[in-house]
Amino acid sequence: MVLDLCRPCLEARRARGERLMQVSGGVDRKITCVDCGRRRYGAVYENGLTYRPAPPRRGERSG
Repeated sequence: MVLDLCRPCLEARRARGERLMQVSGGVDRKITCVDCGRRRYGAVYENGLTYRPAPPRRGERSG
């Protein structure tokens, strides 16, 4: 999923463990944030999956 996020909302999502990768170029531009609805400087990010380690399979030993 592609999201327009401002920097504070981006940092809040990353703190919750979401993996977000910037899609657009390295320069922030004026966007309307999908989380807070404010018109701020931000970028377009692609939402990856939340990082959770895979549970061990049955019969496999970890380590």
